[in-house]
Amino acid sequence: MITVHSGAPKNRVREHQDALQAFWPGLQVLAGDVDEGAEVHSQYVRVSDSNQFTLPESFLFTGQYYWPQYYIRPEIIESNYMLYKATKDPKYVDIAISILNAIENRCKVVCGYASLKNVATGELEDRMDSFVLAETFKYFLPNFR
Repeated sequence: MITVHSGAPKNRVREHQDALQAFWPGLQVLAGDVDEGAEVHSQYVRVSDSNQFTLPESFLFTGQYYWPQYYIRPEIIESNYMLYKATKDPKYVDIAISILNAIENRCKVVCGYASLKNVATGELEDRMDSFVLAETFKYFLPNFR
C-alpha cells in the first residue's frame, strides 16, 4: 500500500480502506493481474478474519476502525469468486465458506439478515440492504460450483 500526502508533509490524507473497495482485487484479476489481485484480496480477508469474517465498513489495515458497521456487502465475495475462477485454488472456497458461516452465525435474524452495528461487539442493526439478496448471496453460488 502507498502512503499519500496532500501536498504538505504535515497534512496526511486519510489512509483508511472501505469495504466497498474490496471489489478492486476482482478488477485486477479481470485485467490479468491475478497475483497482485490475490495479494490485495488477502489483506481484506485478513481484516475480515480478525473480525470473525465480517469486514468493517471502513478501517485501517492495522486493525483500527473508522466505521465498525458491517452491511453484508458483496464486494469481498465477488473478488473471492474472481480469484477462485482464475486460480481454482480451493482456499477461496474455504474463504467463501467462512464468510457465509459468519453471515449465518452473526447476522441471521427471524425475518432475514441484519447488519452489524459494530463488528467487534456483534450488536445488530435493524437494517438489511437490497444488495444482500441481489448481490452478496448471488456471488456465493459460483464459489461452490
